[in-house]
Amino acid sequence: GQVWSSSLHNSITSTQELFHAQESVPEPSSLTSQIGEQLNMVTKMIKSNECRGSERDLFYIETGTFDHHSDLLVGLEEQFSDLNQGLSDFTTRLKDAGLWDNVVIMVSSDF
Repeated sequence: GQVWSSSLHNSITSTQELFHAQESVPEPSSLTSQIGEQLNMVTKMIKSNECRGSERDLFYIETGTFDHHSDLLVGLEEQFSDLNQGLSDFTTRLKDAGLWDNVVIMVSSDF
C-alpha cells in the first residue's frame, strides 16, 4: 500500500513537471515537415534536461524511405529539402537557447 502509493504519487508529480517544462518551450512559428515536428520535440526534451535530472540524452527520429526506384531526383530533392529545413530550424533553436555546443547530430541511412 504505502510504497505503491508513494511511487504512484512520485510518478504523477514527475510527469506533471516534465509536461510543464516542455510546455514552457515556445513552439516555432511554423513546422513544415514531420522531421521538423520530431526535432521540435527533441528540442523540448533537451531544454527540459534539468527537470528530468538528465546530464546526457540520446534521441532518435526517423523519416520515410530514401529508397527511390523511380523519380529519384524529385523524391530526393523533396526529402532533402525537408531534412535541411528541419535541421536548420533545430540548429537555430538550439543556438538561441545556448545549447548548440552540447549537441551532436548524426544522420544515417542504409541507402
